[in-house]
Amino acid sequence: MKLLLINPPIGVFYEAVVPPIGLAHLASVLRQAGHQAEILDINLWRWPEDEVRRRLAASDADAFGITGLISQYTYNRWLADLIKGLHPDRGVRARGEAGTEGGGCCLSVCGPC
Repeated sequence: MKLLLINPPIGVFYEAVVPPIGLAHLASVLRQAGHQAEILDINLWRWPEDEVRRRLAASDADAFGITGLISQYTYNRWLADLIKGLHPDRGVRARGEAGTEGGGCCLSVCGPC
């Protein structure tokens, strides 16, 4: 299975100084299990929405994973909606505070695991 793990932007006023260690670890474990895993680090590159849309539309991933803090909820919800619109037949999962602690709102878009 090919997976795209997404690191959304933390805030427009903060420089990306820490790589997404959790996603890197997850990608490593997935690769060891025989899957293909890639990280889309939106936080690092700070692409505008049209570039994010272009990159997601071009993705051939079988499933998408979004991580994030509760402060990233609005952006993550936009990402989940965008991915489901672009690739309605592929899975989208959200984890981290925004995916699990946010009252389950994001999971209502993404579906249960």
